[in-house]
Amino acid sequence: ILVRTPDPDTAQLNRLLTVELMRSAASLLEPGGVFSTRVTSAENYMGSEIERYGRSVFATLSAAFQEVVVTPGENAVFLASRDPGTITDDPDELAARWQAVRPPDSGFRPEMFESIMDPGRMESTRAIYARERGPGEPPLVDTDSRPVTHFARLLVIAATLDSRMTEILGAVSSLSAWVVIVPLAIFLLLGIRRSVIHPPPGGTAIEDAAALAGAAGFASISVDIVLLQAFQSRLGSLYVDAGLANALFMGGMAAGVAAGRAILRRDRDRTALALLLAGAACAAT
Repeated sequence: ILVRTPDPDTAQLNRLLTVELMRSAASLLEPGGVFSTRVTSAENYMGSEIERYGRSVFATLSAAFQEVVVTPGENAVFLASRDPGTITDDPDELAARWQAVRPPDSGFRPEMFESIMDPGRMESTRAIYARERGPGEPPLVDTDSRPVTHFARLLVIAATLDSRMTEILGAVSSLSAWVVIVPLAIFLLLGIRRSVIHPPPGGTAIEDAAALAGAAGFASISVDIVLLQAFQSRLGSLYVDAGLANALFMGGMAAGVAAGRAILRRDRDRTALALLLAGAACAAT
């Protein structure tokens, strides 16, 4: 099985490098079958971003296959198999296998394996990519729910543009999701408190409405972006289904406004309206 796609610059492309896909591919291979993919690497010096990128691919393959081999070069080629002994990085063994199945009119010579699979470079490349995850280091195995290979690729791109951005993204990757969720929830609740439960003396209805709309809008858009990214990671599409989801989201907002107006007409109790808004925010999250 050959996966020859561009580097995972998008969450959709990343779906072809996740452990879920690789395990599915492993289950489809016949005995002695091989899975192969490639990613951009470096000919000589590997920066920390390139290293993390390749390590993520190697760790993900290792979670799905028994054996993994990686070749050095500007494009790192990964070979993996479920069956021990199927793949090898020995140039002499590869030359012998090539002679046994050599296709006619091929311009490739078995001697080329000596340069392609140079033992010294093969060993150093494997030592880098096969290094296990250290204490406090972010996860390396790529999954649909946590596309770490996609993120590592974005770090490689960022490193070519702005080293400061790379440092910021690298620091963010080690944070828990609660670091984002909790501030958003606090921001929303403070907006509800200011505009609904305890409005400041002398405040106008327009100011209260603006504060509430700003808090709710910022929180909902932030959650929407995260959900769209998760949707693309799992399903690989952001067209019809995502459009339908957004339409339902907007419909829910309209229904919430109608319900809020009905409550205000019937009962001016601010607490009831606050509970309605908090419940809607929790449901959206």
